[in-house]
Amino acid sequence: MTKRKLKIALIGAGNIMKTRHLPALTADANMFEITGIVDLIGTRSKDVAMKWNIPNFVSNGDNVNFAG
Repeated sequence: MTKRKLKIALIGAGNIMKTRHLPALTADANMFEITGIVDLIGTRSKDVAMKWNIPNFVSNGDNVNFAG
């Protein structure tokens, strides 16, 4: 039986996300696929997306669609 990755979008790009959640979620690349990240501070979500190879980012909750 083939396992499918769970696609997830992340809310918040602060210190806890960067130091705890992202390392844990990316430790097993076969389990999760991070499709996007959103943060109220646009530069923060962009920086985290670039560093962690997250394909989508936005600076607020408006028009979020990471369904890809």
